[in-house]
Amino acid sequence: MVDISISVVDLAGNKTILQKKIIRDNTPPIVKIFVDGNEVTQDLVYVSDNSIIRIYARDDLSYVHKIAYRIDNGEWKEKIINDKEGYVEIKASDL
Repeated sequence: MVDISISVVDLAGNKTILQKKIIRDNTPPIVKIFVDGNEVTQDLVYVSDNSIIRIYARDDLSYVHKIAYRIDNGEWKEKIINDKEGYVEIKASDL
């Protein structure tokens, strides 16, 4: 945390002092992946035709701005969140 003090004086000699505390957020958001409601903790998971994949993000200090994801090195997709937490759901199916 950093304390900032600003003093401004106009030509008439009127003075205003403003003091604020600034916190730098160096902590990344918490990200979890769920398949059919169960948290994925391993590197490989199998899904079925009816599986729902949920990407969950949370940041307790500042807001989660966006969640970005891509499938098989394809184009990145983004969902803007701008809240303490948010999620993206993806439906999986076989050929």
